[in-house]
Amino acid sequence: MSAPANPVFAGMGTTIFSVMSALAVEHRAINLGQGFPDEDGPLAIREAAAKALVDGPNQYPPTRGLPQLRQAIAAHAKRFYDLSFDADREVLVTSGGTEALTASIMAFSSPGSEVVIVEPAYDSYKPMAEAAGAVVKAVKLAPPLWRLTEEALSAVVTPKTSAILINSPLNPIGRVFDAQELDALERGRHQR
Repeated sequence: MSAPANPVFAGMGTTIFSVMSALAVEHRAINLGQGFPDEDGPLAIREAAAKALVDGPNQYPPTRGLPQLRQAIAAHAKRFYDLSFDADREVLVTSGGTEALTASIMAFSSPGSEVVIVEPAYDSYKPMAEAAGAVVKAVKLAPPLWRLTEEALSAVVTPKTSAILINSPLNPIGRVFDAQELDALERGRHQR
């Protein structure tokens, strides 16, 4: 008899990305869900990447990311969003979005806390929060307007709420939350 699987992840099916990719292949369709490129990309960029691997450091980077990259990210945030960050203390580079989300959710969640997700939601939110010991509460948006209301938030936000996860534009519907909805989120955050 094998050891029992992790209870948080054992009941999960495959991700929507795997399902949609398989369906796209089966039906010879274009997969718009993941942004797979139709070709390998410009040769000049691939050659530059290969050269960087051969000529430059290619071992593990510092855990917070290369200093030059963190400085470039801080400069980008300042230039495009007028946000000022200290590249040494306030910028962290991760391997990808899911790793960044996991670190953030785990940092703000603990056993017994509550995490609010807005559905439809990225399928990794729930298991990441549950792995941290949090209880997941969902606000389900309904077609055709897919609006986030203060009433819906009030129904799930409690003093135990440690995080409210939003994604704007909201994937998969592509809707951007408007100022009224963002204000409702702000009021909901203070309600707890």
